This record gives sequence, structure tokens and C-alpha cells, in this order.
Amino acid sequence: PLGGYIEAGESVIDIGSGTGSMALELAGTASWVTGIDLSAEMAHFAERRRLAMGIHNAEFIHGSATQLSRHVSRSYDYAFLSLMLHSVSSERRDSIMDSARAVAAKFIIIDYIAPMESKRAELIITAIERFAGGDHWRGYRHWMDNGALDGFAEKQGLTCIRSDMMVSGFSKIAVYSY
Repeated sequence: PLGGYIEAGESVIDIGSGTGSMALELAGTASWVTGIDLSAEMAHFAERRRLAMGIHNAEFIHGSATQLSRHVSRSYDYAFLSLMLHSVSSERRDSIMDSARAVAAKFIIIDYIAPMESKRAELIITAIERFAGGDHWRGYRHWMDNGALDGFAEKQGLTCIRSDMMVSGFSKIAVYSY
């Protein structure tokens, strides 16, 4: 469970929150969770889910991950990024992290590792990412060719506090400070 990666009462911004599943899970432990997504449709969908579930310590907003301080007026204990960094260009990743550093003290990141533990999983994931095409595929290739999550963390100067392999064998969850 994601709540085990934060202490009760801490706050989280879920960057690229999509349908809100992760943010809503984190709301079970966190004092406050803000989910932000570039897709207005996803942010509205997540907000409707939150309301239907009766969760009062979360919100979902539409906005850019590269301009977080424009969209939120508070700071957070953690920025949470799940399987989104690999899908964007290296420059955009850097911009997202610069933006996240402005609003959060630590990071919880779930993303692909290289090499993946299972060649079969790697073939399947690579096929899925290739099917996504365009910038997403180029971002994935760059991510994998440059050490995936570990390479990214090193490039960003992040210090790993905790790291756990996901059951899938193709990704891990890690908590970082800077």
C-alpha cells in the first residue's frame, strides 16, 4: 500500500494523477493530497471519484507539471510521480523536477528500471510503449537508454531513502530527498 511510504499527517502532490487512483489511496494516510493532471478530463474524472467516495482531504486540479507553483499555493512533504517521467523528453523531465522541487521536500517515484528483471516483461512493456508512439516512445527509449529510474535519480542529484521492487519486476518505487 502506498500509505506505507508516508507518515500519517504528511501532505502529497500527485503529479500526473490521471484517474486519481493513487492520490485517493494516499489520502487514507495523508493530511492532504492534491492531484494535478495536464488533462482537464482526467482531473474532472478524478474529482468526481473523490466526491463519490466522500474523501475530504484531497483535491484534483487541471494544470501543467512544469508550472506547479502557478497551480498550488502550498508546499507538500512529498511529490508523487507514478509511471509518467519515462513518457516525456529529458528536457521536460528536468522541468518537471525543477517545478516539483519548488513545492515538495521529498519525492516518491514509481517508474521503469533497466534492465528489467524479466525479459518477457521487458518485451511486453517495450511493445506497449512503442505502440504509444511519437514523443512518448522517444521519451521511453531515452529513459531506458540512460539508466531508467536509477540513472534519472543520479542525474537529478537525488538521495535514495527507500527503494522497493514492484511485484511486476519491471518497475520500482523509491523515496528520494535532494
